[in-house]
Amino acid sequence: ALKQRLLQAFNGKWVDAYNAVLSLDNGLAQAPVRLALLDVADTLNRDTSDGVFDEHDLIVSLAKFHYFDSVRTADGSSTDNSRWDLNGDGLTGGGSVTSFNLDADNPPAYSTVSPPDCSDTSFNESSVTDRDILGYYAYSGIYTGDAHIRDSLLPCGPKGRVISLATDYLTNASVDGISGPPGDPTQRDTSTQTDPKSDEVSGAQPVAVQSTASGSCGLNQLSANVQLDVSYTVSSGGDTITYAGGTIFTSSTGPDYNDTLCLSGYATAAGHCYVDFKVVDRPVAYALSVTMTGPDGFSSLELDGPSGQLYYMNSLDSSGGQSGELPPGIYSLYLEADTDYTVTFSLSFTDIP
Repeated sequence: ALKQRLLQAFNGKWVDAYNAVLSLDNGLAQAPVRLALLDVADTLNRDTSDGVFDEHDLIVSLAKFHYFDSVRTADGSSTDNSRWDLNGDGLTGGGSVTSFNLDADNPPAYSTVSPPDCSDTSFNESSVTDRDILGYYAYSGIYTGDAHIRDSLLPCGPKGRVISLATDYLTNASVDGISGPPGDPTQRDTSTQTDPKSDEVSGAQPVAVQSTASGSCGLNQLSANVQLDVSYTVSSGGDTITYAGGTIFTSSTGPDYNDTLCLSGYATAAGHCYVDFKVVDRPVAYALSVTMTGPDGFSSLELDGPSGQLYYMNSLDSSGGQSGELPPGIYSLYLEADTDYTVTFSLSFTDIP
């Protein structure tokens, strides 16, 4: 058996010791060599083995890929032959490829294979990178870590992903009514309510707030309200927004002099919202639509990305939108409205074939 494995790793001149050792595994059900190769971290993400291949090993391996890529780019060095070089070509990370027997068949037959738990992805064993190897085994029985973290770090299939980072919204509704006898502006009835919120959205959780304020000026009731509702539809994996929609509605009364006990009164309402998200791994297609309606006031919506402003619309237009592709990066959708205005938007994402 030993002779056979050495012959299988013989290329006509040399015995490839790495492939010879890998051939000691007998399928993925009995793969102690591959487990030792992939087990690079403990539960504290330290560079030490702990006997399991889990999310900590993925985190550390990907960090090492990034580190060696950056060092190689900075100093122009070539091979590093590090512990984290999985395909054995001497370059950790990088885009260089070589052959690797992913499915651990014996004798090795280099073909196109899919990870046991991810039929949407395939690899040609004659040409794989370090990241390919890590991704293949992350969706095999060797991996015993957290599936959601794995899906986020190394998604199954050629799908782009959009992760919601946070939602921050602020509503402010205030009323200022001057009450008291005519000619006495010192008596003021002021009410202001502010409702800030910052939320990390990790699932299909709606984010909503409603704020109201009112003040009484004699028999005249001044009121203002602002309502903000932003919701996400998130995939079962917990890391892909397929739709984000929201509405800001604001209203207020104007000055009213009908009450003899009220010298003047006014009400204002305003709301703003940030929806931040991150496109990772691959570009995604997006479609944005916006409508703005109201008799008075101002509203706007702005979509910003890594390269700057991608879209802007204000209340001078009643409707608008655009579509296109978003490359990997962090994006922010900023929405605001005041006085008597309603702004509604929808933002959807789809995979690019």
